Formats: sequence, structure tokens, C-alpha cells
Amino acid sequence: MSFLFYLLPLFLGLTVVTQGTLNRRVSADWGLASTVFLNATVFFGVSLLLIIAVQVSPKFFPEYLKVQSFDLSKFKSWFLIPGLCGFFLVLGVPWSLQVNGPSKTFILLIVAQIILSLVVEKFFFAGNPSSMKILGALIAAIGAVIVSLN
Repeated sequence: MSFLFYLLPLFLGLTVVTQGTLNRRVSADWGLASTVFLNATVFFGVSLLLIIAVQVSPKFFPEYLKVQSFDLSKFKSWFLIPGLCGFFLVLGVPWSLQVNGPSKTFILLIVAQIILSLVVEKFFFAGNPSSMKILGALIAAIGAVIVSLN
């Protein structure tokens, strides 16, 4: 795997901090509910542009981005969970920043991601997290406790 692929999760981490911080600033002027709505509108617009681009130039995009089908008979109610997760991130991060501050918010967010990723690795990817990964998660959790005590 290329080194550039390791930059993707780093970039995503930066976007979570940037989005949450900027949403907190926007919500100071517009309120958090309006800020969530603005985010949803932008997300919808960019998603629509992506669908159009994939349809117009399918060879430009990797296979996993291509539209397979919108067969409603294959719809399952759990398909809605990722959208709800996105909603709660857009709502919850600025709210947590307001209440807890950035260091507590993001260290706890990261530790929760690390712990859940070990569970997902075990049960959804049929892997066995190594003892080093588990030790790393424990060290991160201890760090989160230390940050939260201050």
C-alpha cells in the first residue's frame, strides 16, 4: 500500500477538528440547528455533484465509487445508520467543544474510535487485534483519562 494512503486518515482527522471548530463558530451566529442544516445542504450538493461526475465520467473513478443500483428491494433499515452518525457528528462535535473544550472532545473522540475500531476489526473484518493494538488502545484510554482530569 502506498504511503499516500496513510495520509487519508490523517486528512480525515484534520477535517473532523476543522469541521467541528468551524461549526462551533458558525453556530455562535446562526445557532447549532441552522448550522447542522447548512452542513446537510452542502453535503447533499457535493454528493449530487459526485453522483453526476461518476455517471458522466465513470472511467475516471475507482470501481467502489461507481453507482451499482438503487434497487429498493435491497434496502435495509440499517442503511440509515451512517447518515445518522454523520448528523450526530455535525451536531455533537461543536456542542462538545462548547461544553468540554477541544482537548477533551478530540482525545475522547479518538479513544472511542480506537476502541470501536478494535471491536469492528474483530467482529466485522474477522481479524484478531494484536496485543500491541490492544495495549495502544489502553495507553490512549489512560491518556484520555489524564486529559479529562484537568
